[in-house]
Amino acid sequence: METILTTLVGAVALGIAGQIIADRFQLPAILPLLLLGIFCGPFGLALVHPEALGDSLEALIHLGVAIILFEGGLSLDPQRLAKVGAPVRNLLTIGVAVTAVVSALIAHEVVGLPWTTAALFGAIVTVTGPTVIVPLLRHLIAPKEVKTVLLSEGLIVDPIGAVLAYFVLQWIGRAGIPLKDLGGELLELTVTGIVVGFVAGALAKGILRTRLVAGELRNLSILALLMVCYLVSENEAHQSGILAAMVMGFTISAAELPDLVSVRAFKGQLTTLIISVLFILLAAQLDLTAVLELGWGGLVAVVLLIAVVRPLAVALSIWPSHFDWRGRAVIALTAPRGIVAAAVASLGARQMM
Repeated sequence: METILTTLVGAVALGIAGQIIADRFQLPAILPLLLLGIFCGPFGLALVHPEALGDSLEALIHLGVAIILFEGGLSLDPQRLAKVGAPVRNLLTIGVAVTAVVSALIAHEVVGLPWTTAALFGAIVTVTGPTVIVPLLRHLIAPKEVKTVLLSEGLIVDPIGAVLAYFVLQWIGRAGIPLKDLGGELLELTVTGIVVGFVAGALAKGILRTRLVAGELRNLSILALLMVCYLVSENEAHQSGILAAMVMGFTISAAELPDLVSVRAFKGQLTTLIISVLFILLAAQLDLTAVLELGWGGLVAVVLLIAVVRPLAVALSIWPSHFDWRGRAVIALTAPRGIVAAAVASLGARQMM
């Protein structure tokens, strides 16, 4: 019990400290959070012990990612999204396919990973993530349309990448399963997430419009509804919960509601706390010795992801008719991975042990 309490309190304290440092020095929050987590984890000062949480850590990651994507869905502007629909659509289809395939090839040929592990790596790195995109956009000087493309891609690609990783894990764990069965599972997962998320969003709009719930409880009611939405969707189709959470957020965002500003503010603060805690806990599990064992191959793979894979995916997805070369260059050079990628990688590692 003492270790669990120390870990939870330490994760919260270190997470908020990391956010304060990032704000003070105008840094992306992921940098101090990552360093603090590694430095204070079992392979550092041993102040934080994520393994003490057991299976509760996995449940915490799942719920945390759902809340993060819900808050991201609230941030989507349907009108702006409609103006840049083609580039975003291409990034979510052509871009995802190019990133997954080429990244898996690099992981296999350069790092020497088996094809199964390389495929999982390719699926995970298809995501970018609002948790790192949003702070960067605050300091990025670029047209609103370019920022909208980056934000929209980061929000929508997260559940896509998570689902891809889930299906690769199913392919690894259930060797020989027919592609038709996997396709059926994908269809069930997608439909379930969209339907449950839309219904939950409609209920949330009812709460905000009718004022059946008092003002001080309204935000907490939306949070409770989000958790129920995630649980119901997960019970109906495994891994559909994060999609349902994002759809619920987007459904609320698409409506003109009087209290949406307060809901966004509350969820923004909650998301900051969850991101901080999860980053500390996940970074604490990182064994730098294992990272160093990858050698030069790991470093070369990272460079290729930045300098080859992303620019190639953007070049094939966003054409000169969409943006000029400056806009395309900004998008091609902006693809950081956030908490969803880290969380999915952690869950994947746990299932492959």
